[in-house]
Amino acid sequence: MVEAQETLAAVLRRLPQARGILLEAGVTQLSGEEVPADLAGRTLAEVARERGLDETALVRELSRIEAIAREQRAPGELAPGEAIRGEHVVARVLEVYPQTLEVFLRFGFAPLADPELRATLARNVTVAMGAAVHGLDQAELLRQLNAAREGREGR
Repeated sequence: MVEAQETLAAVLRRLPQARGILLEAGVTQLSGEEVPADLAGRTLAEVARERGLDETALVRELSRIEAIAREQRAPGELAPGEAIRGEHVVARVLEVYPQTLEVFLRFGFAPLADPELRATLARNVTVAMGAAVHGLDQAELLRQLNAAREGREGR
C-alpha cells in the first residue's frame, strides 16, 4: 500500500505506473526518464500539498494501481523496492537484491554459493520452502533478508 510519507523516488522505483498518474495530476517535472533531484526526496504528501492536490485521493489512486500491478504479477514475483516475503522465489530475491546472498549463506543455504546451482535450484524454491527445509525461523530469515535489502546490517 502506498503511504503519504513515502518519497516520490521510492514510490516510482516500486511502482513505475505511478509516473502516469502523477503526470495526469500535474506533476509535469516527471515527463523525463529521471526523477528531478528536487522532487526525489519529497514525500507524496509534500508534493500533493505543493500542487494543491487531494493527498488522500492521490494515495488511494496510487494504492489502487499498486494492487492491480500486484495481482498481475506471477505468484512469487518480486518487484524492485518491494519487501521480501516467504512466497518469493529465492532466485528472484537474489536477482532483485544480490546483497541478500550473504544472508542466505549465513543461514545455511550453501548451494547458493555455486553460481550454477544458484541458477537452477534457486528458481524452484521459495524463501518459505528453503526455511522449512533448513529448519529455520522464517521470520528471522525474512527480517535479516529485508535488512540487507534496505542496506542495514541484518545481524
